[in-house]
Amino acid sequence: MKVEASMVGKIFITSCRLFEALVPFTGHDIPVTVRNWSRADSAAMFWHRTFCYPGKQPVIFRSRMEYAGNNEIVEYVKYGLGIRMKLSTEGETLRYDSLGYQWDLGPFTLRIPDWLLLGKAVIRETPISEQTFQVAFDINHPLWGHTFGYSGQFKFRG
Repeated sequence: MKVEASMVGKIFITSCRLFEALVPFTGHDIPVTVRNWSRADSAAMFWHRTFCYPGKQPVIFRSRMEYAGNNEIVEYVKYGLGIRMKLSTEGETLRYDSLGYQWDLGPFTLRIPDWLLLGKAVIRETPISEQTFQVAFDINHPLWGHTFGYSGQFKFRG
């Protein structure tokens, strides 16, 4: 996996780690293991990503995705912070486009525009074979340009 962040992105990511979101380091050829699952008692899909940077402790990035209706999901991290995304397809590619961030605080939801944080996120998941797919995740800010991204190939394991 390749992980990139601009200087502005690194400043935001430091704050994001309070919510255990994203990863604080950049690099190339970073081994990443992704597990996802669902539970009978929840409509959410749970994600557990482990980034293994050489010479560092593994970095864990956990989240859960919940369907929000109208082809939209919210991917939540710690303390109820989430990113709302619209799902669509481009041929065989599954595409997620951010619609802003949100913070669920008990019964209240605070909507936060993309431009107030890292920027607009686009994720593309493209099948390569029956067992392999490509992921490209990019966040671009209207003033600061590319702030964060990662890309790489993953292989399904049975």
